[in-house]
Amino acid sequence: MRLDKFLKVSRIVKRRTVAKEIADA
Repeated sequence: MRLDKFLKVSRIVKRRTVAKEIADA
């Protein structure tokens, strides 16, 4: 697994999670 790809995916997931929390709030 390439590190840059992992960081990219984790960053997208993190942003999506934050957006979800804001939407639910």
